[in-house]
Amino acid sequence: LRAFAEEHEEQVNHCEFTNTARRLLLATCSNDSCMNVKLWNLNKPSSQNTMFGHFEPVNHCCFSPDDSYLSTSCND
Repeated sequence: LRAFAEEHEEQVNHCEFTNTARRLLLATCSNDSCMNVKLWNLNKPSSQNTMFGHFEPVNHCCFSPDDSYLSTSCND
């Protein structure tokens, strides 16, 4: 178990791990004011990438079966 402090401003709505152990990543989506999705490399202490583009809170994310894509959904 690992805690990442002060990365999201609001509640996390969903988190999703990659499907393979090849690259252990975690994606999180939230109600942040920036409506963002964060991608975490679990071997590093902070988020690896922040993705923007939604206009409403992001409520779900999912990796493709081979982990090469990440889809996100929201109410916009």
